Amino acid sequence: MSDLADLASKLFHADSDFHPKILPTEKRVRGVLNGEWIFDTTEALMVWEVKWFPSYWIPRKDMLPTAKLVDDQPISGIQSSTSKLYVGDKWVTTLLVPDSFNSPLAGYVKIEAKALDAWYEEQSQVLYHPKDPFHRVDILPSGRHVRVQALDGTVLADTSDQGGVRALFETNFPARWYLPRTAINWSYLRPSDTKTGCPYKGQASYYDAVIGDKVIKDVAWWYPNPIMESYEVTGLLCFYPDKVKTLVDGKDITKNGIKLPVIAKQDDADVDKPATPIDIIVTPQTNHDLVDLQKENLNPSVIDSNDPSMAQLLATLESTSISKSNINSTSMNSNHYPAQDQDQDQDQVMNSIDSSSPQDDLIEILSTPDRGLGVFARRKIKAGKLVLAERPLLRLSKEEENDSDAIECEFDNLSHADQKLYLQLFDAQKSRMTRVTSIYYSNCYNLDSFRPDGKGGSAVGAIASRFNHSCVPNLQLSFNFDKNLMMFYAIRDIPRGKEVCTNYEKNVFDAAVNRRRRLQMYYGFTCQCEACLGPAKNEFWAKSDQRRRAMFEAFKTIQECEKGYMASVVAADVKTEDSDPPTQSVNIAKEALAALVKLESLLVKEGLNGVVLTNTYRSLSKWSERLQDYPQAARWKEKEEINSLHGLGPHAFRTIECDKKIKELVKRADESGQY
Repeated sequence: MSDLADLASKLFHADSDFHPKILPTEKRVRGVLNGEWIFDTTEALMVWEVKWFPSYWIPRKDMLPTAKLVDDQPISGIQSSTSKLYVGDKWVTTLLVPDSFNSPLAGYVKIEAKALDAWYEEQSQVLYHPKDPFHRVDILPSGRHVRVQALDGTVLADTSDQGGVRALFETNFPARWYLPRTAINWSYLRPSDTKTGCPYKGQASYYDAVIGDKVIKDVAWWYPNPIMESYEVTGLLCFYPDKVKTLVDGKDITKNGIKLPVIAKQDDADVDKPATPIDIIVTPQTNHDLVDLQKENLNPSVIDSNDPSMAQLLATLESTSISKSNINSTSMNSNHYPAQDQDQDQDQVMNSIDSSSPQDDLIEILSTPDRGLGVFARRKIKAGKLVLAERPLLRLSKEEENDSDAIECEFDNLSHADQKLYLQLFDAQKSRMTRVTSIYYSNCYNLDSFRPDGKGGSAVGAIASRFNHSCVPNLQLSFNFDKNLMMFYAIRDIPRGKEVCTNYEKNVFDAAVNRRRRLQMYYGFTCQCEACLGPAKNEFWAKSDQRRRAMFEAFKTIQECEKGYMASVVAADVKTEDSDPPTQSVNIAKEALAALVKLESLLVKEGLNGVVLTNTYRSLSKWSERLQDYPQAARWKEKEEINSLHGLGPHAFRTIECDKKIKELVKRADESGQY
């Protein structure tokens, strides 16, 4: 009996107790066989024939005339048979469920995924098999120390304190630790011929470890060109923990395992490490699994968050309603000053934050016709203005944030009024947790990236939780640890009456249809921002997808340049920063600069003025410095400082680091006679 016949017997035999999960999908699903489209449907079913991933079943009515179904082999025990699907002289075996069957699969055709030339969802080709909508992959920058040893003690990789680790958390799998290539002991590795595929990450290549006369086959894998959702692991290596000894912060995950943190965290890259093209990657910071945009209570929930990390633009938040009573917050309309004057002005305001209501409202909470309550500007807000400063209701250290008892203890220390306020926050009802803990993990913001050591912990805020989403946000979070304040800055001019929004979506380079699909899936709403409405808005926004695709192409060029540059430097055996760069490196640097200039222009045109633009300026400065063009490097660094000042404020360590670096570049320019 064939595999399809076995499947039919499991599904439809009278004695079978097999009842797979079946879900409809609104995706447009198409298939190609023998060079011809054979079906085109928006009514496919996702069927979990195995528990790990779904398969598509196609309505017979949506089979195209190019495909011909012919009954083939009867199936024992049921009134059905397998069929042959012909396209020209080529055929594949299928399972056609008769319309008479009492089953949600009646009238549907099952085609093995590997039988066709290609499957498509909308305009994207399906890789290997359809993605499970309940399967999640989170890739987070991590400050953990990872050391990989062969069983004889030979060190194959050690990240020491250089950073660059990416922690990949995937449903139903243990955490994976992807390491930068600079942490690898390449004297023991050689390429393997093995290739494997993953629909969530792409095609993987492998390395063998050769230690003396011993070969450890396929000891590590990496993704040369991962799919867009996983491009943060591009070029990084991951070792099989069962083939080697992997130590994460000194713990042997081979023997003991690593308990998956309840709260996802993001660690900032080492501030002393030169930025790479990965600086431009965008990922969310907060830890929401669900978002309810239709809350009826009038109490605050989570606050928006944007990460100043060198590797990230962080922005994600739920949008709900708000009450200004019993909230320890301040709204401000200070003008933008040079750093020193602005420091003084903000210090005066932050020292007065003990009042229970905003001193000078810039924003107001209003009902919207299609997305509940929203936050709107009461008057024009200039870029760089501090719009809102708020003390968190709860803030836990990096060591405490995964401890439910610590969260409960902090909650117990709140006043009765603040406890009541806290308990009215959004609750994703996370399993196996108390309500207090579940609310914390549903609403907390990761603060690691606001400290140079990457140990900021997390916090739950109150008043600014009503910021709705926009793919062209105008607001960004910074955190001041000295004052214990969440501080929200306008990253572009906000006209009077304009909604004040942040960004929930990590893939800012992706097309609107993909962003909207993810926002609907994870947050429960359809984005109506300018960039998503596109042609329905006006001619300018009709070209938003085109601009974002060009951004991604520029980003990929920069990635390739980084790889080529590092290889050329190693090959030329460059000893010091002051050594003349090899000719090949110079050409690569010029190509990277051209791509970065294009990226900067596109970001500015699109209105993406947050940390992703700041990181682009950082990379422009870095590449100019590599060319030993110190005056130009200083000019780009000044632009980075201005953008950081606007979005993160003068107190942010990144703004301060910019100032130090500018002085260093000016000094080097003077010493080299370039000024």
